[in-house]
Amino acid sequence: MRTENYNKLTAEELDLLAKAYLECRLSKLREMELAMALGESTVSTPAIEEARESLGLELGLAAAIHESGSGRQLSGAARRKKPFAVFLRVAACVAAVFVIAFTVKMAVSADDSDSCLAVYVDGAKVSSEVEARKIAESVEKECMAMLRESQRSSKEEYETCMTIIKELKEKP
Repeated sequence: MRTENYNKLTAEELDLLAKAYLECRLSKLREMELAMALGESTVSTPAIEEARESLGLELGLAAAIHESGSGRQLSGAARRKKPFAVFLRVAACVAAVFVIAFTVKMAVSADDSDSCLAVYVDGAKVSSEVEARKIAESVEKECMAMLRESQRSSKEEYETCMTIIKELKEKP
C-alpha cells in the first residue's frame, strides 16, 4: 500500500485489511497506513467500522475530512456517535463549571473569620493548638503501633495456617 493510493483501494481490499488489523496481523507501519486509508474512505462494512472504532477514527480523521470540505461523508457509525460525543463534551463542561464553583465556594467559606475549630479530649476542651497537636501525634503513634501489632499477629496466623495446610497435603 503506497501513501498516494489510499483512496484507490477497493471496498474488498479495505475489508481484508480491516480484518487483518482486527486479527493483529498488520505491522505498525501497515496499521498507520490502514488508519489513513480508512480515514479517507467512505466505504462501510462491519469489519471496517470495527477497525475504525478500534483506531478511534469514527470522529477523528473521518470528521476532519468531512469538515475540510472534501465532499466526503462520515461513516454510519461516526454519524450516529457524533451527537453523543457533543453531549459528552457539554456534560463535561457543565461538570467542570460546577466543580470549579464548588471549589471556589469551599475555599471562600474556609477563609471566613467566623469559622472556629474546637478540640475535645475525653470531654474536656483543649485550648492550646500545640497541646492539641501533641495529643493527635500521640494518638497517631498508638494507632500505628496497634496496626504493626495487628500485622504481626496476622502474619503469624497466616504462617500457622499455611503450615497446617502443608501438613495436610503431605498426609496420604
